[in-house]
Parts: sequence; C-alpha cells; structure tokens
Amino acid sequence: MRSRPASTGRYLRDAIRLLTGKPTPLEFFDEMMQFHGDRLNPGPLWYSALGLLT
Repeated sequence: MRSRPASTGRYLRDAIRLLTGKPTPLEFFDEMMQFHGDRLNPGPLWYSALGLLT
C-alpha cells in the first residue's frame, strides 16, 4: 500500500501532466480514473475537471 503523501504527490503529478495536454473535462476525468480509480469519491475530480477545463 502506498503512503498517503506519496499517493497524493503521484495524483497531483498525474493531474499536472494531463492538464498540459489540454484535454476536455471528460478526457481528463477518464484518464485520472484510469490511474486513480481507487479513490473513494470521484465527484470532486469531476467538478475540478469542469472548473479547470471549461
């Protein structure tokens, strides 16, 4: 099991890397869910994608 700080750092690095590609909100959400689908609540990810990419 990954430590929480390490998994959070990985999550943020993945988000930054994906955002540089200028994805649609759905593309960003889908990619992040592929990498981090084990997160408890995907709702904040979706609303973040909408806020950042629309």
